[in-house]
Amino acid sequence: MKKIFSALFALIAGGVFAQDAPLKVLMVGNSFSLSCATYLRKVAASAKCDLELEIAYIGGCSLERHVREYETSQSDPAHRPYRTIDNRPASLQELLGKRKWDIISIQQASHLSWRADSYHPWAEKLIGIIREADPQAEIVIQETWSYNGGDHRFAALTPDWSVDQTTMFEELDKNYRKLAKDNNFRIVPVGVAVQLSREDKPLQLPTCDEKFIRSFTYPDPLPETTDVVGQCGWGKKRNPGVDTIHLNLYGQYLQACVWCGFLFGKPVADIAFYPPGLDRERVEKLRVFAQKALDLEKNR
Repeated sequence: MKKIFSALFALIAGGVFAQDAPLKVLMVGNSFSLSCATYLRKVAASAKCDLELEIAYIGGCSLERHVREYETSQSDPAHRPYRTIDNRPASLQELLGKRKWDIISIQQASHLSWRADSYHPWAEKLIGIIREADPQAEIVIQETWSYNGGDHRFAALTPDWSVDQTTMFEELDKNYRKLAKDNNFRIVPVGVAVQLSREDKPLQLPTCDEKFIRSFTYPDPLPETTDVVGQCGWGKKRNPGVDTIHLNLYGQYLQACVWCGFLFGKPVADIAFYPPGLDRERVEKLRVFAQKALDLEKNR
């Protein structure tokens, strides 16, 4: 029996899951995991993969906050600070105990991801919470990404934010890899895929400054970026705004392709789903970058 279990775990760890039931995945994260909800299930289904996905989501949630929210819910069961994939309130206790998960992912909040000292001791505490609740689950790390080059923090370079786009990626990549090595975890290389996609030298979004805001009048078309991170949009009060940190629809598709290949060990070429309304040629390039990131990860 022990040999059978070891063989099964080896298949899972290699990203090849022999399915007789849906692969059950819980993402403990923030908006950088919630973006998987856009396309991942459709992408997986199109590759003939059976996936049950849940997300424990708090906007901007750090490793430290996950731990503190868990502790608060321990003393007050009515405390349910998370939102699920279908926008229901929940506690981490509820979601961890919802079923026996096959895979549970963790990640750092993006604004802290490049700071090595922000991971400890909170990552270890969160890992301990997950292992106690779901000892059968494999814990993995979703590597997040660096912001669009138009983010105002890159231009300012204050003592509190001393990295540019490239350095932010290099530091977060180093931090995630150390955490993975220390705990023998696998990495979902979304951040690497995003960085590879930038080899096309994407246009950056303008920073959201006063001059930029005044230069547009609703419903003028707003600037677009060829980066998979960032987008401009009209707010509810018809004010233009710039998001320089989240994946746009192209980025969300890239993220879904990376996750699907990671979870099921299938080549990205097996994915039959193409998001309607997105440029097919650009999407095809992103599929190449997703596969390259997965291949690089296997060979590390």
